[in-house]
Amino acid sequence: MATGPTLLHPDDPECTAILDSIVNLHASCILNDHTVATFIPPLSQEQMHQRWMHLLKETTSGLRIIIVYISNVEDRNESLHDVVLPFGAIEWPQISPGKEVSGTASLSLPKTETGPFRGLVQNLFVSPHYRRRGIASKLLAELERQALRHDRWNLMLDTTQGTDAEILYTNLRWERLGVVKNYGLSPQDGRFLDGVFFWKDIRSAEHK
Repeated sequence: MATGPTLLHPDDPECTAILDSIVNLHASCILNDHTVATFIPPLSQEQMHQRWMHLLKETTSGLRIIIVYISNVEDRNESLHDVVLPFGAIEWPQISPGKEVSGTASLSLPKTETGPFRGLVQNLFVSPHYRRRGIASKLLAELERQALRHDRWNLMLDTTQGTDAEILYTNLRWERLGVVKNYGLSPQDGRFLDGVFFWKDIRSAEHK
């Protein structure tokens, strides 16, 4: 499998290994960054796997697009020795010798007659071993390209206020809509956190 962003589909030969890697990536972001992302520790690998199986199934019915970013293991930031691996793992799972999932993002494509042009960006995660490489930006760029292929140009997303993600979306010209107080619970200590909502019209010449 080539490095870089790629669409995930249940028929892919590496799909099982990729899905396992996504689950580990999701859990790692919760444990290391305290990302507000559906689950709170202690994390259940089975429960998270079932959740991602459901999301993967949506790709076959036109309700979701999942992008994964593939990187070479040798390109890791090896200076990170204190990364917490989930589920008692001793090594990050590889999808093939020397290659692993370093990031993922998905786009929900809800079916509605009044908003067939809308999409929701969700589940954007980047491995702690590959931060500051532009992977999040590349994942979002690929999601935008895929969204336009499905005539979805009105995109929304949300993130926790005060995070690097909030800065990222602002730098990528997403329009900040506002803050919702007490929007989510911290996986670190259970306190309430505020959420920030963004919107973007991706109908521009650079994406066509």
